[in-house]
Amino acid sequence: MFEYIKRFLSINIAFLVILIVVAFSLYQKTINYELLQLDDHKFISNSISYISNIKNIPKLFLQDVYYKSTSNYYRPILSLSFFLETIIFDYHTQVYHITNILLFIFSFYLIYLFCLKLQLNKNISKLCCLLFFVHPIFSSTAIWIAARNDTLLVIFVLLSFINFINYITSNKNKYLIYTITAFILALFTKETAVVSVLFYFLLVYCFKYKISKQQICKLFLAMFISLLIYFIFRKISSAHIDYLDILKNYKFIISNIFSYLFIYTEKFILCEYIPVLTYNIQITNTMIYISMSLLVIVIYSYLKNIIARKKILFCFLWYICLLFPTFIIVEQQLFFHRLLLPSVGIIIFLILLIEYTLKKYSISKKYLIVLFVLLFISLFYASLLQKDKYKTSQDFILNCYLDSKNRISDFLFINFLIDKGDYKKAKNLLEEKMKKQII
Repeated sequence: MFEYIKRFLSINIAFLVILIVVAFSLYQKTINYELLQLDDHKFISNSISYISNIKNIPKLFLQDVYYKSTSNYYRPILSLSFFLETIIFDYHTQVYHITNILLFIFSFYLIYLFCLKLQLNKNISKLCCLLFFVHPIFSSTAIWIAARNDTLLVIFVLLSFINFINYITSNKNKYLIYTITAFILALFTKETAVVSVLFYFLLVYCFKYKISKQQICKLFLAMFISLLIYFIFRKISSAHIDYLDILKNYKFIISNIFSYLFIYTEKFILCEYIPVLTYNIQITNTMIYISMSLLVIVIYSYLKNIIARKKILFCFLWYICLLFPTFIIVEQQLFFHRLLLPSVGIIIFLILLIEYTLKKYSISKKYLIVLFVLLFISLFYASLLQKDKYKTSQDFILNCYLDSKNRISDFLFINFLIDKGDYKKAKNLLEEKMKKQII
């Protein structure tokens, strides 16, 4: 019996089963949560008559995410997912939450498969993926319907990379078709996918894959056509982006790079409190110490060649570059679901570091398992607490306001007070913000 269980756990499908069990143990109650007033209502509740009409599906690729053409947010695949759910299952909030959980499960299963494609240690990959899977920093990704976009992005980007590895190792054109199809879907999911183009070539260089000139030409041509199609559709469908205006805010962008990296890095390590949505970042000594300590580990690993330097470069650039679109947002607000795709770089680096440690030092695997169990239980419990912040719109808005009294959270809280009939408090808060020229 023990041998049968051991053999089952050694196959990939067993890890998918484990993810399903863990996910529904953690997020089962969230299936009955409300849709939240920030974006969920705009995308679904307030647009139910529109998204329930199958005739409107072709329009998705000619509109922004709000079913208009007035914003820069172009997310046709996200909108398509809402359409399909509503058309097939009608308007049931439980359906949207179940889909979110299933997509979250599949995204981490693909992270695991990607690690295997990179020939990383199978068991260590499972343990690391499980730890990140239950990390409270990703609770919003599984619960908040609007955050689904980054889950879809991870799925399509990693499907593209997995098939890309299959293509360059087998030289079969069908894998090139799968690669480009997933890449196009990633582009129409979120513009961050444009940045991923760099990593197809960086993957070959850093992990020493062999690729012929013919394969490079085919890939380059297919990607060029894909990007051209995407930018044409985006140009037609969404508001014009003034890139020169963005560059004028270079001081703000540079400031964002450091402040965002500090807070994101700190919350990976110290996760007892994760802000719900917005955060006025105040750089603390703790943030600096943690970030600098981790940077020292990376630099030391690079200089001492503890891990192959090219692989360290790949992990570091993956994390930084795929976070870059976050840095150029004008309003200073944090969305932790945006960390999902960049965190793949951290997961790969952690797996490589543990592999080295086990080979270099005679550390018993039992100690590693004990450490994993302790971390897993701690992170699982932290996520149980974090998920309750999304139970109702009232809980969500209140936590937004408490986490960060800025423009967005104040505006939501004022609307919440008006809905509850507390006009006096709403008026006082509105007048206070108008004096400060925040609203």
